[in-house]
Parts: sequence; structure tokens; C-alpha cells
Amino acid sequence: MIERPFSSIFNNITINSDATNGTGTYIEADGSSLVGVTANVNQNFQNLYRSWYMSSPVAAAAPTGMNRIKYYNEADNTWPLFSTGTMEVGKGYLVVPDNDDAAVLFSGALNTGNKTITLARTTNAPKAGFNLIGNPYPSYLNWQRVYAANSAKLEYNSIWYRTKSGSYTFWTVNGSTGIGSPLEASNLIPPTQAFWVKALTDGSQLNLTNAMRAHAPATNKLLKAPAVNVSETSLLRLQVNDGSTTDEAVLYFSANSTEGMDATDSPKMPNDDETVPEIYTTIGNEKIVINGMNAIPMDEEIGLGFKASTATSFSLKANELKNIPSDVKVILKDNITTDETDLTDGQTLYNFSPLATTTNRFSIIFRSNGATTKIKNTNIDNSVLVYSAVQSKITVVNKSINAEILVAVYNSVGQKLMSQKLSQSTQMLDGNFKTGIYFVKYNNATKKVNVR
Repeated sequence: MIERPFSSIFNNITINSDATNGTGTYIEADGSSLVGVTANVNQNFQNLYRSWYMSSPVAAAAPTGMNRIKYYNEADNTWPLFSTGTMEVGKGYLVVPDNDDAAVLFSGALNTGNKTITLARTTNAPKAGFNLIGNPYPSYLNWQRVYAANSAKLEYNSIWYRTKSGSYTFWTVNGSTGIGSPLEASNLIPPTQAFWVKALTDGSQLNLTNAMRAHAPATNKLLKAPAVNVSETSLLRLQVNDGSTTDEAVLYFSANSTEGMDATDSPKMPNDDETVPEIYTTIGNEKIVINGMNAIPMDEEIGLGFKASTATSFSLKANELKNIPSDVKVILKDNITTDETDLTDGQTLYNFSPLATTTNRFSIIFRSNGATTKIKNTNIDNSVLVYSAVQSKITVVNKSINAEILVAVYNSVGQKLMSQKLSQSTQMLDGNFKTGIYFVKYNNATKKVNVR
């Protein structure tokens, strides 16, 4: 990082980045001038050849090291190709680096001082109000400071990064609190980083100033900075994992929050990718990724939605618990199997199959001492065997022949296909099942069967 005035003989500067130290940052000292200064800013991509969200830290940039640049057209939800001219200050671009070049070079006068980004919101547009904009400075940009000065111009307080860890997914940062989802997402927007906002009205202007800028954090100076530490907030962060991709949802509790939709809540940006699992809470009809509530609702169920990916097995855990009272347990309830699992230690995994894709597949319960509980019994239930020995048929072997057992069959997307009581020790279920994966539920147990 550099923070110094320029003399008349010091009229050019190079800002580098690498995979170890991240992106270099520059903020001029008070009273210094950038007039006549030429800068070269390098953005290193760690030899990852794929698309990136970027913006230019210099004026009139004609960047090198890119073989394709696109920008987002809010009016018709398209991505036109940027082919000639210079990059617009504060505009976000979708960039692919050259095959043989892991760095992009921006050359020109460093951006500084007041910058204005005009936002679009087109009536009846497919994604009205969504704008891909970018950090225009060669330094970090504090989103909380930006939102505090521009809240009247935005429908939501949130920004969304598009990033890749296995699959492309969205990361979210709340502008009122600085809380991010996932944990790594930060309110400090790195230089050259582009991100999404949602405008409230067409033609509104987002105003940026030098007072909103910051240097790199001491550690983890790569594409995403460390998340802000909200030390006094009670917080629960949940993570679902399908073996290759994760998704998170956050519940936190603050006197500044209300029970309805307000500035402390962040809507979930859907990934629109069938290979990516998603979890979320809801407020009305809105899916929420960061949900601010006024107080912990003791012994009440909070609905947790789930959208399955193409995987057939998942795990769910509390990967962050902060300032939860010591006499309160965090319980995950599966509303399909009725299993309850204590997640309070932050390590326990609840393993499950995608029986349903609904807005209330699970519930979170903050359970006080003395409240009745029904924690999941991890013993394997061997009283019932399920298999498919004949094409299109599912057979159930009921060892407990003294009592009737009601079984239900669900398909791989959670639709209930049938239910039937077992009255014999070995019974073939009614119905013809196509080739595929099915889930047979009985009592509080669920077993998977592959019909071939």
C-alpha cells in the first residue's frame, strides 16, 4: 500500500498484485495531487482462465491482457460485447483474461475524488434495477460508508459478488451491518472489483468520495477481504454442503432490526444453477440470505428453505455461532423426517437426502433449557428393509410384523408419490416406478432405493 504526496519529479507509479499478497492499494495523502501522474495497475488472476467481474481503477482505460470484455444491459438483460473505446469509470465489466496471460494491465490517470455512477431501472425490464457497477478507485471501497450516503437511491442495502468456488455462486454483503454471506464476503470492496446493486429509480446517481476509501486489510488481501466483525451481535450462520459446493444463510439478532423486511435484511440472489444447493429464510414472499431479527425467538420455529442441487446427499451445520446464550441450544428440525439435531457445538453435521424443495424444509429452533426436545436418534433402524428386485417395483421387508407401518414414497425432487400401510412381513408397494432414485419414509426413518 502507498500513501504519500508526489513531488514534481515523481510522476508515474506501478501498482502490482500477486497470488500471495493480493492487490496493491493506493490512497494519496491529503493535499497531494495526481495531476500529470501516469499509473500502471496490474491485476493478477492466479493463472485462472475464466470470466471475472472487473472495473477500471484509472481513467480512460484501454486495458491489455483481455481477449473478451462484456457489460450488462439492464434494459433487456443482455451482455453486449465491449470492443472499442475506453472503459467507463464506475462501470462493471465481465472480463476473460488472455489464455497465456494471468494478469490484466490498466494504464492511465488513477481515479480519485468524487465519482458519480448513474443507475438504471427500466420499467418492465426482466431484472429491473439491477446494475453491474465497480469500485473506481485503486484502493478498497467501504460499502457501509457508500450505503450510508446513498441509501435513498437503492431498493436494497445489499451488494452481490459473483464468484467461483467449484461453481459460480453469489456472495452477499449487508450495507447496514457489514455482515456477509458466506463468511468470507466483506464490506470492503477490493480495487478492480465489480458487483451488483439494485436501483430504486431510473437515473439515480450513486455518489462516491475519497472518505469511503480504505487500504487493504492486514491479512487475506485477495479478491475478497475478511468479513467485518460484529462483536456484540448474536449470530447464527448455517452452511449446506453437497460435497462440492456450499451455500450459507445467516440469522442475527439486533435491537436495530424489526421482524419485517428492513435495511438489516439482505435478499438472496438466486444462482439459477441446478448444480448449486441453496438455503434461505423468508420474509413474506422474499427469500432472505441475511435475516436481521429484533431478538432471539425462544422455542419458536424459524423456517429454513432448501433448494436441492443435482446431488443426492447433503450435510448441514452451523459453521458460525456468535454470542448465543450458553443456556440456549440451536436445534435443526427436518420437517420431512421430523428428525431434530443439536447444532450448538458448530461441528455436528446433519446428513440428509433431497426429499423436498420447499420454503420450510427445515426449521431452526433456539431451545431454552427445560423445553422438551426430540433430538435425532442416530441409531440405524434395521426393522425395515427396502429394495428394488423387480423392475418398476419397490419391495419392503417389515421385521416388526406385529404392528402396521405406514410408508410413503418420494421422488428425487421431494414430491410425495404414494403412501401405503404394511400388513405383511414382505410386501411389494402399489405403483409402477420409473428408473431413478426414490426415498421411502417410515416412522422417523428414510431410506434411499435405486429403481433400475
